[in-house]
Amino acid sequence: MVFELVGIESVDYVSRKSQERVEGVKLHVVGENGASTRVKGCSVETFWVSKRADIYKDALTLPLNSRINCSFNRWGNLDSVDMMKD
Repeated sequence: MVFELVGIESVDYVSRKSQERVEGVKLHVVGENGASTRVKGCSVETFWVSKRADIYKDALTLPLNSRINCSFNRWGNLDSVDMMKD
């Protein structure tokens, strides 16, 4: 699926539940107009990328306002993210 990357939010905190450190980034994206039949206008999504994920370094190098192609695994989690060439 193709999205426009509009924000990258750094996340770093200690979980109250597990007492473990949580590190990663949230990718804030806007879907293309008309990409979904359920949404009028553009859809907005946030994808979590853990620092432990293979795609973490790729996610950090994406420039804001770039078009990105996202692939998801069978559980619906972000599996890969690549910048689209214009």
